[in-house]
Amino acid sequence: MARALRSAWLASFIACGTLLGHAVTYALEGRSLADGHHGYLAPMLEVVLASAFLGCTLIVGRAITSQGFRRTLALPPFPRLWFIVASLQIAGFVTIEFLEGHAPDALGCGVEVLIALLVAVVITLFYRVVERCAQAILYAYAQRLQSSGASTRRLPLPVDAARSLAVCVGVHRFKRPPPLIG
Repeated sequence: MARALRSAWLASFIACGTLLGHAVTYALEGRSLADGHHGYLAPMLEVVLASAFLGCTLIVGRAITSQGFRRTLALPPFPRLWFIVASLQIAGFVTIEFLEGHAPDALGCGVEVLIALLVAVVITLFYRVVERCAQAILYAYAQRLQSSGASTRRLPLPVDAARSLAVCVGVHRFKRPPPLIG
């Protein structure tokens, strides 16, 4: 589950970087995105950003649960992550250009490499923030548990107050309340 979640989250960031790099390349070359080949760009960017934010939320949620504390969130080393992101973004850019009927150029691939660097930095910084926050939450919880002197065993469910009173006193002492008039 953790590997699949991390892979899907990275894929959404890589797709976002590819689309962003594609738009930046067109802006640098002075070409317009207003032609019929780029109608997919705005809706696809919204979908990819939404999936990236959903992935961020799921990773934060997993990090602050007990399952997330047992397993640390592991990323590959930064140069390897940058290489993975850059190669996938360049492959995505080349694929998009071929599907649009254009030849990919060196400027576009260079822009994708720079955007991949930005994406890798954002991913690494986000993971570090999540790890630090999760460790701080775990430390605060452990301190609170230790200072209260409470054990880690499960407490029994509280019994309903009316039921326990009826058991102690007996049901023959309870009377029906008077009817409401009005």
